[in-house]
Amino acid sequence: MLGRLPDPVEMFGVSFEALYTESMIMAVRPQHPLSKIRPTISEIAGFPIILPLSGSSIRQAAESFFISAGSALPRHQISTLSEAVARSLMHQSDGIWFTPYGVVASDVAEGVAAQLQIDTRSTNSAVGLSSLSEGPSRKLVGLFADRIRALAAQMRTQRLDSQVPEIDNSPFLTLAK
Repeated sequence: MLGRLPDPVEMFGVSFEALYTESMIMAVRPQHPLSKIRPTISEIAGFPIILPLSGSSIRQAAESFFISAGSALPRHQISTLSEAVARSLMHQSDGIWFTPYGVVASDVAEGVAAQLQIDTRSTNSAVGLSSLSEGPSRKLVGLFADRIRALAAQMRTQRLDSQVPEIDNSPFLTLAK
C-alpha cells in the first residue's frame, strides 16, 4: 500500500519504507474569504471543515493540529472518504478541506485552489510503501500476482480469438504480448 505512515499499533507484521514527508494543508477555493489573509484558528473555526471519517490518520492529524493550536475542530464538519466529493465541496462552498498537500498540489499550482496561510508543519508525516514483513507472505503474494497475470493473459487471448475477422487487432496483439 502507498500512503501515510500507519499508526504504530497497526504496524505489527508490516514494514514501512518511507519515500518522503508531507504536510497537511487547508485548501479552499480561490475566492474564499480567508484565501488572501493569514487567518487565525478562531477565524478558520467559523467555516465548515472537510475531513475524512473519525479514526483515519488524516482526521487524527487534524484533531491534533487544532488541539495544539488551543482549539477544537470546527463545529461544522463534513466527513467524506471521497477526494472527488471533498474537492467538489471545496470548490462550491466556503468549506475548508484539511488534506495532504500532494492531493491538492496540482489544484493549487493551476490556481483552482488556494492554500490557507497558516503553518501546518506540525502535521508532517512520512509517506511510503507499507507491506507485510514476513517472507513467506511476500512469496505467496508474488505467486498470487503471477497467477492473476497469467489468467489476465488467457482472458486477453480468448477475447482476441473471438473477435470478428474484419476488426484490425494488431494494436491489441502487440499490447497482449
